[in-house]
Amino acid sequence: MTAEQGTLVDPAAAGEALADPQTLRRARQIAAQLAVPRPRRDVTARRGIGELASLRYRGGSDDIDLDATLEQLVEHPVPEEEDIIVRERVRTRRSVVLLVDVSGSMRGERVRTAAATVGALAAELERDDLAVVAFWSDAAVLSHLGQHVPPQRLLDTMLAIPAKGLTNIAFPLQVAARELARELARLGHGRLRRIRTYTDIAPALSAIFAS
Repeated sequence: MTAEQGTLVDPAAAGEALADPQTLRRARQIAAQLAVPRPRRDVTARRGIGELASLRYRGGSDDIDLDATLEQLVEHPVPEEEDIIVRERVRTRRSVVLLVDVSGSMRGERVRTAAATVGALAAELERDDLAVVAFWSDAAVLSHLGQHVPPQRLLDTMLAIPAKGLTNIAFPLQVAARELARELARLGHGRLRRIRTYTDIAPALSAIFAS
């Protein structure tokens, strides 16, 4: 591990030739076994997900926002259905930055598992804004927020970067902070799930993204 200031490099410059077919096949096999449950589409106050918001009634909630509704009734003593204000959970588009360790300690099965995880997550988070940063002593942004990179290309690019160097944790966090333009740890109250084998990935991701 190192605390030295890293350098942000171009993924193409960091990568070598495409990974051998056996490595690609193994990574794709692992990715095929991973699936992150999609958030439920229900938006009612009891069963929905996301931020609680006050909205005009549309038949999906019975949790009335009394203060907002009374304000409407002052102007419309004979209310229409749209004058009733209710509270609903509204799922907003999330911004997700994945930081993937490709340092020397990640050689072999570990880097294949990491690449497969990135590929699987990119497919499952297609409705969200996703950035991917691979890091070692330096770092490379494989995809920026707002830039759609196909999951298969992310997987292939990851595997083309040789596992090398020391683990520089501070620098990729700085890169992620610039992507998100906010203080990740303080605002996000980050959580840690330990991954030992690829079978641990799905339960860990489910726990993180379920809330």
